[in-house]
Amino acid sequence: MTGYGLPHRVILLLSMLFGLLAVPALQAADEVLRIGFNVKIARDLNRADVQSALSLWADELSSKFNVPAESLFYDDMAVLRQDFDRGKINFVIAAGMDFARYFKQNELADGFRGTVLTDHTLLLLTRRDAGIEDMNQLRGKRIAVLKGDELSEVYLETLCLRRFQRPCTQVFSSIETVSNSNQLILRLVFGKADVVLSKRNGFETAQELNPQVGRVAMELTRFPIKSSYYGLFNSKVNPAMRKHSLQRMPNMHKDVRGRQVLEIFKVDRLVLVGTDELRPFYELLSDYEALLPTPASKRSAR
Repeated sequence: MTGYGLPHRVILLLSMLFGLLAVPALQAADEVLRIGFNVKIARDLNRADVQSALSLWADELSSKFNVPAESLFYDDMAVLRQDFDRGKINFVIAAGMDFARYFKQNELADGFRGTVLTDHTLLLLTRRDAGIEDMNQLRGKRIAVLKGDELSEVYLETLCLRRFQRPCTQVFSSIETVSNSNQLILRLVFGKADVVLSKRNGFETAQELNPQVGRVAMELTRFPIKSSYYGLFNSKVNPAMRKHSLQRMPNMHKDVRGRQVLEIFKVDRLVLVGTDELRPFYELLSDYEALLPTPASKRSAR
């Protein structure tokens, strides 16, 4: 949990949903926003609570702003993908890695993400007194990472395979998983881990709360991204509908009501994005898969 009571990604995604629905009535009565939400990105919260909150909010905003909308919730991205193909959903809220693994870029269209003061860039951090000056000295060290975060897992495995030609389980002496970036930073500060892989926004929030963090932590490398989570349309959706639904969002922070909502959820504003912003995720997944040992090399390594 963040210091504000909700994880940043859920805060961002709730505001995404508000922005998507809080628009004038659609021009075509038969055009409905059918939102598919991957509940695994809200892993820190009770899923039933998340589903109830989002469903009630969608119903209220749909009736108030006369925007036909439906929300479906998924534990399995493969099932979400099937419903996407069948037209059961036409807008997806999911992690960047979900899009890279389950969709081609040309199957997706414009959408948006929420912004806070800092982005979701991944930082590989070590203690200044851990004796680690560069990546080659990671062998045998203790690392902590975010639990259930595929981006962190794939990025770390890619680093291990590229640098050491072996999986991370054969590089680090231990790999611990924790629930959020704040816990990661605490593990580092108190010497429970030699290295952590944290999101930049979580690291900088921890620094603001505890200046000791900046004196203890040292960055080894980073994976730059603007956000981990996105909301994107199916590219088959009518472009006029997409434009009409998205046009108000960049100015939400200029509206009194919109600004109040953004402030409640600690979001600065909503920004429109194209699928190009997903490129780092596609490139990372491609690099990772290219580095995986082939069956023949696995046999020779035994």
